Amino acid sequence: MIPVMGLPILNKPELLYRTLDSVDHAVDRLYIVDNGNVVDPARVRSANAVHICDPGYNMGVGPAWNLVIQANINAPWWLITSNDLVFSPGALGRLVEDMEINLGTPHLSRIVIGNESWGNHFGAFAFTPEAIDLIGWFDPNIYPIYYEDTDWIMRIERAKPLGFTVSDIASTTHHDGNASWKDVPANAKANKRTWDLNRDYYDAKWGMLDKAGPYDMPFMHGRDLGYNPRTTVARLRSQDWHVERKT
Repeated sequence: MIPVMGLPILNKPELLYRTLDSVDHAVDRLYIVDNGNVVDPARVRSANAVHICDPGYNMGVGPAWNLVIQANINAPWWLITSNDLVFSPGALGRLVEDMEINLGTPHLSRIVIGNESWGNHFGAFAFTPEAIDLIGWFDPNIYPIYYEDTDWIMRIERAKPLGFTVSDIASTTHHDGNASWKDVPANAKANKRTWDLNRDYYDAKWGMLDKAGPYDMPFMHGRDLGYNPRTTVARLRSQDWHVERKT
C-alpha cells in the first residue's frame, strides 16, 4: 500500500481527476494541496483517508511538497505526484515494491515518464524519511515552480557517496507537462519571469556551495540567500506530545 500520496494543484482539476482514476494501487492517505481552490471533494477518488488542504494562496510546488511530508510526518515514506499524469498499469506497484525493500535507508524511487526524453523524472517520485534527513527539504525560496527538483538533484548527487540511492521505475506513464501555465496566457507570462528568478537564485546558491567545499551543510550559504536548514523528520517525530493527534 502507498502510505501517503501527495500532490499540489493550481488549476485544471479535470487533469487531477484523470490522474486519480489511473491509480491502480491501494493508497492509505491522499493529501492534496489545493493551491487554486479548484478541487471538488465529490470528484476525488477516495483512499482510506483523503485530505484537501487549501492554503489560501498559491504556495508553490516545493513548499507544497514539504507540507505533504510535514502533515504526514509519521509515514514510512511518501509518494509525490504531479496532477497531470496518467499512470501506466503496474508502475505504482513496482514503485511500492522498490520502496519497501529500501526502507530505513536514504532512498528515492522515480517513475520514468514514458513520453518524456529527459532523464531526471520528478513527475512521480517517492522517498524515505532518511532521504530528507540526509539531503534536506525542498528549498522554499524556489517558487512557485521549476528548479525545485534540479536543486534536489544537486544535493542527491553530492549525497550518493554517503549512501543515498536512486531507483528508476520503467513505465509508459504519460505526463502532460507544464499544465498549470500551458494555454493560460497570464500564467505563461508570469512563468517567464519566475523561471529567470529561480534560475538566478539556483546559480548563485550552487556557485557559492561549490566554493565552500564538500557536502556538509547543503543549506548554509550565507545571509544573502536567506535560507537555513529546517529540522529533520527524526526530530519532528521525537516530539511525541503531538504525534497522536487525530487527522
